[in-house]
Amino acid sequence: TLAKVLLGLETASSGKVTLGNKEIQSTGIEKRGVDTVSSIQMVFQNPFDTLNPSHSVGAQIIRTLEKFNVGKTVADRRKRMLELLDLVKLPRAFETRKPRQLSGGQKQRIGVARAFAGDAKVVVADEPVSALDVSVQAAVIELLMDIQRKNKTTMLFISHDLSVVRYIADRVVVM
Repeated sequence: TLAKVLLGLETASSGKVTLGNKEIQSTGIEKRGVDTVSSIQMVFQNPFDTLNPSHSVGAQIIRTLEKFNVGKTVADRRKRMLELLDLVKLPRAFETRKPRQLSGGQKQRIGVARAFAGDAKVVVADEPVSALDVSVQAAVIELLMDIQRKNKTTMLFISHDLSVVRYIADRVVVM
């Protein structure tokens, strides 16, 4: 519920949720401005369902950048998209790949790149590694932590795996 209220998918019946001293708990996603939407992003649980199979990885990241008004030109957005691929430690050649050509861990890295595309202040990570092989989970968790620290982003990490929570969290809330 907290994640849904943060993302604007639901509105709160009571209490306060603020982002930069602005109350957002009663504003649904459709009424939020681009700045608010780009400030609170999500890394989804299942990387297999979050990418459009008919568009290249680069085109999908660029579309996110367009929606968040990042970059003034197509060249600016392409440059930023390539920087995001670097950020998530994927080869720039992935720009032209389709999702079906990527592994689960690579797809999840694209999800992370999109979440951080708009300079998010808060990233909601909903069980971001539960659909991945154990061998890939550690790499994605390290990536999330590195980017979170580098960008000084708040991350709401939702998980049932207490060993992952223990490893990643500065503070833990059990709900």
